Amino acid sequence: MKGIQHVFTINGFNPIKYGLLPIEKIIQDYKESGIVFDKKIPFAYDNGGNIFLLSEEGSVHIIEAEFLKNKNFIPVSESFTEFLNSFYNE
Repeated sequence: MKGIQHVFTINGFNPIKYGLLPIEKIIQDYKESGIVFDKKIPFAYDNGGNIFLLSEEGSVHIIEAEFLKNKNFIPVSESFTEFLNSFYNE
């Protein structure tokens, strides 16, 4: 998918409510590890363990796995709709 400044890959989406590891459990697990996403919801991930987050305002960000504690959120798209519309095949 093509983001604001970079091209990103998606490896999968986190289950919203059901499954072995739904978003609620993911948020709780990170919180117990001392990582809080500042009102952002982790909804997808790439093959490097980086996490895509949906913000309260609707914008999409990514945080690289090695910078979780630094809260270095990188903007991906201004809205979830823009995020979905940016997917393309090479």
